[in-house]
Amino acid sequence: MNLEKSLKVSKLLDVYGVMLSDNQSKVMTEYYFEDKTLTEIGEIMKISRQAVLDTVKKSEDKLFELENKFKLVEKFGIINQLMKNFKEDVISKDDFLTKLDDILKE
Repeated sequence: MNLEKSLKVSKLLDVYGVMLSDNQSKVMTEYYFEDKTLTEIGEIMKISRQAVLDTVKKSEDKLFELENKFKLVEKFGIINQLMKNFKEDVISKDDFLTKLDDILKE
């Protein structure tokens, strides 16, 4: 698994993890945050390695589907950059508020 995808999925889990089933959430937490292998997770949960892999793939698909629909992670990144620009006086207060309002209306 590449680092970029891992970071993206971790962010998606932070935002949309509550939308996963308890089983999906446990598998994803073990895989992405506890750095366990598919085999180790299977042993812990008493399921096959293939069942763990299927759960990871289905959970990732669901997380990406939710992000495509709601774009909360994307919006948070934009808002974070906007706040940074405002803090560093790159943009005015009025521009900040206008852009923030536009983002929140989307």
